[in-house]
Amino acid sequence: FSVDHCFGVKGQGTVLTGTCLSGSISLNDTVKISNTKLEKKIKSIQVFRKSVDKLYQGDRAGICVAQFDPKLIERGLVYTGNVVKTVYAVIIDINKVAYYKGSITTKMKYHVSIGHETVLAQITFFQNRISYLGSFFQHGPQLPLSRHLPRRR
Repeated sequence: FSVDHCFGVKGQGTVLTGTCLSGSISLNDTVKISNTKLEKKIKSIQVFRKSVDKLYQGDRAGICVAQFDPKLIERGLVYTGNVVKTVYAVIIDINKVAYYKGSITTKMKYHVSIGHETVLAQITFFQNRISYLGSFFQHGPQLPLSRHLPRRR
């Protein structure tokens, strides 16, 4: 369930509005709220102001959970089970956007967004060039992978 808004309702709990991205969510399911490590039970579900017992992929809804501070999340993911895996580091290919005129160097920090989740990430290059509209430009010395991966805390 991708949350796009969160607000408190006095006497009811916290309402998380969004869209069910895959699978289903049912009344009384225990859900995990991303980035908070909290688990909460679903008290009620509404689709266009009508109470329902279950949501399916593509449904837009509001789910109500008890004893959750709405200030802890504005956007993010709510899920059941262990379907969302968190990672400390990833290795990806980068293609520079043609409209970005700045330079890109190792140890720069960028905001990385996937869905509604945005995190601050530091980049480290392992090759000396970046793909740019089918051509390449010099970027600096090649970096050995093992030497530059940050140590996990």
